[in-house]
Amino acid sequence: MAATASGQHLEYRVAAPPSLVAVSNAPLLEHAAVAGLPALLVLGLGQWGVILALLFLLALGVLRWDLYRRRRKDKALLEQMHVEYEAMQHTVVKLEQLESVLQQRLRVQERLITAILHDVKSPLYYLLISARALSQRVINAADGLQADAAAFYDATYRMYHLLDNLLQYVKLHAQHKHQVKERIQLHALVAEKIALFSNMAAAKHIRIENAVTEDMELYCDRAMLAIILHNLLDNAIKFTETGTVRVQATAEDGAIKLEITDSGVGMHAGWMAWVNQPPDASRPDLPAENGLGLFIVKELLAEINGRLKMWSSNTGTVAQVTLGV
Repeated sequence: MAATASGQHLEYRVAAPPSLVAVSNAPLLEHAAVAGLPALLVLGLGQWGVILALLFLLALGVLRWDLYRRRRKDKALLEQMHVEYEAMQHTVVKLEQLESVLQQRLRVQERLITAILHDVKSPLYYLLISARALSQRVINAADGLQADAAAFYDATYRMYHLLDNLLQYVKLHAQHKHQVKERIQLHALVAEKIALFSNMAAAKHIRIENAVTEDMELYCDRAMLAIILHNLLDNAIKFTETGTVRVQATAEDGAIKLEITDSGVGMHAGWMAWVNQPPDASRPDLPAENGLGLFIVKELLAEINGRLKMWSSNTGTVAQVTLGV
Protein backbone atom coordinates (compact mmCIF):
# COMPACT_ATOMS: atom_id res chain seq x y z
CA MET A 1 0.00 0.00 0.00
CA ALA A 2 1.36 3.43 -0.95
CA ALA A 3 0.17 6.97 -0.15
CA THR A 4 0.67 9.89 -2.51
CA ALA A 5 0.05 13.56 -1.68
CA SER A 6 -2.10 15.71 -3.92
CA GLY A 7 -2.45 19.23 -2.44
CA GLN A 8 -3.84 18.60 1.03
CA HIS A 9 -5.39 15.23 0.08
CA LEU A 10 -3.77 11.85 0.53
CA GLU A 11 -4.49 9.22 -2.12
CA TYR A 12 -3.99 5.61 -1.10
CA ARG A 13 -3.21 2.94 -3.70
CA VAL A 14 -2.92 -0.82 -3.31
CA ALA A 15 -1.33 -2.96 -6.01
CA ALA A 16 -3.41 -6.02 -6.91
CA PRO A 17 -1.82 -9.46 -6.51
CA PRO A 18 -1.17 -11.64 -9.57
CA SER A 19 -4.06 -13.65 -10.97
CA LEU A 20 -4.53 -17.24 -9.97
CA VAL A 21 -5.04 -18.21 -13.60
CA ALA A 22 -1.73 -16.69 -14.64
CA VAL A 23 0.26 -19.11 -12.48
CA SER A 24 -2.17 -22.05 -12.25
CA ASN A 25 -0.42 -24.32 -14.76
CA ALA A 26 3.25 -24.88 -15.54
CA PRO A 27 4.22 -26.27 -18.95
CA LEU A 28 3.60 -30.05 -19.17
CA LEU A 29 5.47 -32.68 -21.16
CA GLU A 30 3.74 -33.76 -24.31
CA HIS A 31 1.74 -36.92 -23.61
CA ALA A 32 2.74 -38.66 -26.81
CA ALA A 33 6.47 -38.30 -26.09
CA VAL A 34 6.04 -39.43 -22.48
CA ALA A 35 4.09 -42.54 -23.48
CA GLY A 36 6.29 -43.39 -26.48
CA LEU A 37 9.74 -43.24 -24.85
CA PRO A 38 9.32 -46.30 -22.54
CA ALA A 39 8.02 -48.38 -25.46
CA LEU A 40 11.04 -47.46 -27.56
CA LEU A 41 13.36 -48.39 -24.72
CA VAL A 42 11.70 -51.86 -24.34
CA LEU A 43 11.76 -52.59 -28.06
CA GLY A 44 15.31 -51.40 -28.56
CA LEU A 45 17.08 -52.69 -25.47
CA GLY A 46 15.08 -55.68 -24.37
CA GLN A 47 15.41 -56.52 -20.66
CA TRP A 48 17.58 -53.50 -19.95
CA GLY A 49 15.04 -51.40 -21.78
CA VAL A 50 12.35 -52.57 -19.38
CA ILE A 51 14.49 -51.56 -16.41
CA LEU A 52 15.27 -48.15 -17.94
CA ALA A 53 11.60 -47.63 -18.79
CA LEU A 54 10.61 -48.38 -15.18
CA LEU A 55 13.23 -45.98 -13.88
CA PHE A 56 12.05 -43.33 -16.35
CA LEU A 57 8.42 -43.76 -15.26
CA LEU A 58 9.47 -43.59 -11.60
CA ALA A 59 11.41 -40.37 -12.17
CA LEU A 60 8.49 -38.93 -14.12
CA GLY A 61 6.10 -39.78 -11.28
CA VAL A 62 8.36 -38.10 -8.72
CA LEU A 63 8.64 -35.03 -10.94
CA ARG A 64 4.88 -34.79 -11.40
CA TRP A 65 4.31 -35.18 -7.66
CA ASP A 66 6.75 -32.36 -6.98
CA LEU A 67 5.04 -30.15 -9.55
CA TYR A 68 1.64 -30.94 -8.04
CA ARG A 69 2.90 -30.08 -4.54
CA ARG A 70 4.41 -26.81 -5.73
CA ARG A 71 1.18 -25.82 -7.53
CA ARG A 72 -0.88 -26.43 -4.42
CA LYS A 73 1.55 -24.35 -2.36
CA ASP A 74 1.50 -21.52 -4.92
CA LYS A 75 -2.29 -21.62 -5.07
CA ALA A 76 -2.56 -21.42 -1.27
CA LEU A 77 -0.10 -18.51 -1.23
CA LEU A 78 -2.05 -16.63 -3.90
CA GLU A 79 -5.32 -17.19 -2.08
CA GLN A 80 -3.73 -15.76 1.06
CA MET A 81 -2.48 -12.77 -0.97
CA HIS A 82 -5.99 -12.13 -2.25
CA VAL A 83 -7.40 -12.24 1.28
CA GLU A 84 -4.77 -9.75 2.45
CA TYR A 85 -5.42 -7.60 -0.62
CA GLU A 86 -9.12 -7.39 0.19
CA ALA A 87 -8.28 -6.49 3.80
CA MET A 88 -5.92 -3.74 2.63
CA GLN A 89 -8.56 -2.37 0.27
CA HIS A 90 -10.97 -2.19 3.19
CA THR A 91 -8.32 -0.42 5.29
CA VAL A 92 -7.72 2.10 2.49
CA VAL A 93 -11.42 2.94 2.34
CA LYS A 94 -11.48 3.48 6.11
CA LEU A 95 -8.37 5.69 5.94
CA GLU A 96 -9.90 7.83 3.20
CA GLN A 97 -13.11 8.20 5.21
CA LEU A 98 -11.12 9.14 8.33
CA GLU A 99 -9.07 11.68 6.37
CA SER A 100 -12.25 13.29 5.06
CA VAL A 101 -13.70 13.52 8.58
CA LEU A 102 -10.48 15.03 10.01
CA GLN A 103 -10.26 17.62 7.23
CA GLN A 104 -13.87 18.60 7.80
CA ARG A 105 -13.30 18.97 11.55
CA LEU A 106 -10.19 21.05 10.90
CA ARG A 107 -12.13 23.38 8.60
CA VAL A 108 -14.86 23.76 11.23
CA GLN A 109 -12.30 24.56 13.95
CA GLU A 110 -10.56 27.14 11.75
CA ARG A 111 -13.87 28.83 10.92
CA LEU A 112 -14.87 28.78 14.57
CA ILE A 113 -11.61 30.37 15.73
CA THR A 114 -11.83 33.01 13.00
CA ALA A 115 -15.46 33.78 13.91
CA ILE A 116 -14.67 34.08 17.63
CA LEU A 117 -11.73 36.39 17.03
CA HIS A 118 -13.76 38.52 14.64
CA ASP A 119 -16.74 38.78 17.02
CA VAL A 120 -14.52 39.78 19.94
CA LYS A 121 -12.58 42.28 17.84
CA SER A 122 -15.52 44.61 17.12
CA PRO A 123 -16.61 45.35 20.72
CA LEU A 124 -12.98 45.57 21.77
CA TYR A 125 -12.40 48.22 19.11
CA TYR A 126 -15.17 50.40 20.58
CA LEU A 127 -13.69 49.83 24.03
CA LEU A 128 -10.35 51.03 22.65
CA ILE A 129 -11.94 54.23 21.31
CA SER A 130 -13.62 54.85 24.67
CA ALA A 131 -10.35 54.28 26.53
CA ARG A 132 -8.53 56.74 24.28
CA ALA A 133 -11.24 59.37 24.76
CA LEU A 134 -11.14 58.86 28.53
CA SER A 135 -7.36 59.15 28.57
CA GLN A 136 -7.50 62.44 26.65
CA ARG A 137 -10.19 63.92 28.91
CA VAL A 138 -8.26 63.38 32.14
CA ILE A 139 -4.96 64.86 30.99
CA ASN A 140 -5.38 67.76 33.42
CA ALA A 141 -6.87 65.64 36.19
CA ALA A 142 -5.12 64.37 39.29
CA ASP A 143 -1.99 62.36 38.67
CA GLY A 144 -3.51 59.11 39.97
CA LEU A 145 -6.59 59.30 37.73
CA GLN A 146 -4.50 60.23 34.71
CA ALA A 147 -2.17 57.27 35.29
CA ASP A 148 -5.12 54.90 35.68
CA ALA A 149 -6.70 56.14 32.46
CA ALA A 150 -3.41 55.80 30.59
CA ALA A 151 -2.96 52.24 31.90
CA PHE A 152 -6.52 51.37 30.88
CA TYR A 153 -5.92 52.72 27.39
CA ASP A 154 -2.57 50.93 27.12
CA ALA A 155 -4.07 47.56 28.14
CA THR A 156 -7.05 47.96 25.80
CA TYR A 157 -4.80 49.01 22.93
CA ARG A 158 -2.60 45.95 23.34
CA MET A 159 -5.56 43.59 23.64
CA TYR A 160 -7.07 44.95 20.45
CA HIS A 161 -3.89 44.69 18.40
CA LEU A 162 -3.03 41.26 19.81
CA LEU A 163 -6.46 40.06 18.72
CA ASP A 164 -6.08 41.67 15.31
CA ASN A 165 -2.68 40.01 14.96
CA LEU A 166 -4.08 36.60 15.82
CA LEU A 167 -6.99 37.11 13.45
CA GLN A 168 -4.69 37.91 10.52
CA TYR A 169 -2.41 34.98 11.38
CA VAL A 170 -5.30 32.50 11.67
CA LYS A 171 -6.80 33.72 8.40
CA LEU A 172 -3.53 33.06 6.58
CA HIS A 173 -3.49 29.46 7.80
CA ALA A 174 -7.23 28.84 7.58
CA GLN A 175 -7.15 29.80 3.89
CA HIS A 176 -4.03 27.65 3.33
CA LYS A 177 -2.60 30.81 1.85
CA HIS A 178 0.53 30.47 -0.23
CA GLN A 179 2.87 33.35 -0.89
CA VAL A 180 1.52 36.05 -3.19
CA LYS A 181 4.62 37.99 -4.12
CA GLU A 182 4.38 41.58 -5.29
CA ARG A 183 6.56 44.65 -5.61
CA ILE A 184 6.44 46.51 -2.28
CA GLN A 185 7.39 50.12 -1.54
CA LEU A 186 8.98 49.49 1.84
CA HIS A 187 8.94 53.14 3.01
CA ALA A 188 5.17 53.33 2.43
CA LEU A 189 4.51 50.06 4.27
CA VAL A 190 6.57 51.22 7.27
CA ALA A 191 4.74 54.56 7.30
CA GLU A 192 1.41 52.73 7.26
CA LYS A 193 2.38 50.66 10.28
CA ILE A 194 3.85 53.62 12.18
CA ALA A 195 0.52 55.44 11.79
CA LEU A 196 -1.22 52.58 13.63
CA PHE A 197 1.09 53.00 16.61
CA SER A 198 1.13 56.82 16.68
CA ASN A 199 -1.36 57.18 19.56
CA MET A 200 0.36 54.58 21.69
CA ALA A 201 3.78 56.11 20.98
CA ALA A 202 2.52 59.60 21.87
CA ALA A 203 1.05 58.33 25.14
CA LYS A 204 4.45 56.88 26.10
CA HIS A 205 6.41 59.88 24.75
CA ILE A 206 8.08 57.74 22.08
CA ARG A 207 9.22 59.11 18.73
CA ILE A 208 9.01 56.63 15.84
CA GLU A 209 11.35 57.41 12.93
CA ASN A 210 10.92 56.05 9.41
CA ALA A 211 14.48 56.11 8.02
CA VAL A 212 13.72 53.82 5.08
CA THR A 213 14.47 55.56 1.78
CA GLU A 214 11.49 56.12 -0.47
CA ASP A 215 13.06 54.24 -3.38
CA MET A 216 13.61 51.05 -1.36
CA GLU A 217 11.66 48.15 -2.93
CA LEU A 218 11.46 44.41 -2.49
CA TYR A 219 9.52 41.52 -3.96
CA CYS A 220 7.64 39.74 -1.18
CA ASP A 221 4.26 38.68 0.21
CA ARG A 222 2.81 41.96 1.45
CA ALA A 223 0.32 40.52 3.95
CA MET A 224 2.95 38.41 5.70
CA LEU A 225 5.54 41.20 5.74
CA ALA A 226 2.95 43.60 7.19
CA ILE A 227 2.23 41.23 10.09
CA ILE A 228 5.96 40.76 10.73
CA LEU A 229 6.61 44.53 10.77
CA HIS A 230 3.57 45.13 12.97
CA ASN A 231 4.77 42.67 15.60
CA LEU A 232 8.33 43.99 15.65
CA LEU A 233 7.12 47.59 16.06
CA ASP A 234 4.74 46.54 18.81
CA ASN A 235 7.57 44.72 20.57
CA ALA A 236 9.86 47.77 20.34
CA ILE A 237 7.21 50.13 21.75
CA LYS A 238 6.34 47.67 24.52
CA PHE A 239 9.89 47.78 25.93
CA THR A 240 10.47 51.50 25.48
CA GLU A 241 9.48 54.32 27.84
CA THR A 242 10.13 57.88 26.67
CA GLY A 243 12.59 57.21 23.91
CA THR A 244 12.99 56.46 20.21
CA VAL A 245 12.06 53.64 17.86
CA ARG A 246 13.83 53.81 14.51
CA VAL A 247 13.11 51.76 11.37
CA GLN A 248 15.74 51.63 8.64
CA ALA A 249 16.68 49.33 5.75
CA THR A 250 19.80 48.66 3.71
CA ALA A 251 20.44 46.66 0.54
CA GLU A 252 23.34 44.25 0.90
CA ASP A 253 24.48 41.22 -1.15
CA GLY A 254 21.20 40.81 -3.01
CA ALA A 255 19.10 41.08 0.16
CA ILE A 256 17.42 43.77 2.21
CA LYS A 257 18.14 44.09 5.91
CA LEU A 258 15.30 45.75 7.79
CA GLU A 259 16.20 46.94 11.28
CA ILE A 260 13.93 48.13 14.09
CA THR A 261 15.99 49.77 16.85
CA ASP A 262 14.57 50.98 20.16
CA SER A 263 16.05 52.76 23.18
CA GLY A 264 14.15 50.65 25.68
CA VAL A 265 15.11 48.50 28.64
CA GLY A 266 16.06 45.41 26.64
CA MET A 267 14.49 42.00 26.30
CA HIS A 268 14.52 38.81 28.31
CA ALA A 269 17.56 36.58 27.75
CA GLY A 270 15.33 33.58 27.10
CA TRP A 271 13.80 35.30 24.10
CA MET A 272 17.23 36.21 22.74
CA ALA A 273 18.29 32.55 22.91
CA TRP A 274 15.07 31.42 21.23
CA VAL A 275 15.22 34.01 18.44
CA ASN A 276 18.93 33.66 17.61
CA GLN A 277 19.23 29.87 17.64
CA PRO A 278 20.67 28.30 14.44
CA PRO A 279 18.03 27.10 11.95
CA ASP A 280 19.06 23.45 12.38
CA ALA A 281 19.13 23.55 16.19
CA SER A 282 16.48 21.92 18.34
CA ARG A 283 14.13 24.63 19.56
CA PRO A 284 14.21 25.43 23.27
CA ASP A 285 10.92 25.96 25.05
CA LEU A 286 9.13 29.12 23.96
CA PRO A 287 9.48 31.78 26.71
CA ALA A 288 6.19 33.17 27.96
CA GLU A 289 7.25 36.68 28.91
CA ASN A 290 6.66 38.41 25.56
CA GLY A 291 3.43 36.88 24.28
CA LEU A 292 2.93 35.57 20.75
CA GLY A 293 4.42 38.40 18.68
CA LEU A 294 7.90 37.02 18.05
CA PHE A 295 6.53 33.51 17.65
CA ILE A 296 4.32 34.74 14.79
CA VAL A 297 7.28 36.64 13.31
CA LYS A 298 9.44 33.51 13.28
CA GLU A 299 6.71 31.37 11.77
CA LEU A 300 5.93 33.83 8.96
CA LEU A 301 9.59 34.50 8.18
CA ALA A 302 10.01 30.77 7.62
CA GLU A 303 7.21 31.00 5.03
CA ILE A 304 8.93 33.79 3.04
CA ASN A 305 12.51 32.53 3.49
CA GLY A 306 13.49 35.37 5.81
CA ARG A 307 15.71 35.41 8.89
CA LEU A 308 15.49 37.24 12.23
CA LYS A 309 18.40 38.21 14.46
CA MET A 310 18.20 40.31 17.61
CA TRP A 311 20.65 42.08 19.93
CA SER A 312 19.56 43.47 23.27
CA SER A 313 21.02 45.28 26.27
CA ASN A 314 19.76 47.55 29.02
CA THR A 315 19.98 50.49 26.57
CA GLY A 316 17.79 49.03 23.83
CA THR A 317 17.15 46.27 21.30
CA VAL A 318 17.87 45.82 17.61
CA ALA A 319 15.70 43.42 15.56
CA GLN A 320 17.13 42.67 12.12
CA VAL A 321 15.08 40.95 9.42
CA THR A 322 16.89 39.74 6.30
CA LEU A 323 14.77 39.34 3.16
CA GLY A 324 15.43 38.54 -0.48
CA VAL A 325 14.91 41.48 -2.84
